[in-house]
Amino acid sequence: MQAFLSELFILTVKVEKIKRNLCQLEELGLSCIGCCGFDFTNKKEVMEALDRNSDEFKDFYDNESIDLKGFRDRHPKDILRISGICYNLIWKDKERGLIFCPLHPMVIEGQNTGQKDLREGHCNPGHLCRIAYKFMKWSRDKQDRYVAFLKSKNLDWYEYSIKNDDGSLLDEFEQHKL
Repeated sequence: MQAFLSELFILTVKVEKIKRNLCQLEELGLSCIGCCGFDFTNKKEVMEALDRNSDEFKDFYDNESIDLKGFRDRHPKDILRISGICYNLIWKDKERGLIFCPLHPMVIEGQNTGQKDLREGHCNPGHLCRIAYKFMKWSRDKQDRYVAFLKSKNLDWYEYSIKNDDGSLLDEFEQHKL
């Protein structure tokens, strides 16, 4: 299963090398789930929900194929786990704290899904948090400074997600004019 997830995730990594993406900031080993849910309860409950989602994902995977639409549709759309996260988020690598959505178009590109973005109608795929939007528009030099700032914070995926979502990382970065 781990090998399959690594292969499924490789497109995100390829895109990352071309254009940085704060949702999957591979160079720091950080994943952000800030906009993949609401009102997160706490890290422990979110981790337990990710464990359940990842276990359920296995039910839709065999060694030759995966039923992504079946995985997506196993719960009604617009419903979140009690912890506040989306039912579709899974661990890419639990030990490293890497999380992703197997429905994301960067992940499923080239898969025969018959649809570009399987998240359509099940979440708000067009949403970007304030920092992700600004980061995309920054020069590479300013992005480098922000990544160095993040590295100095030594955040885990949960803190990174919460602080991206509430804007506190961006506010601190801009306040110090780094």
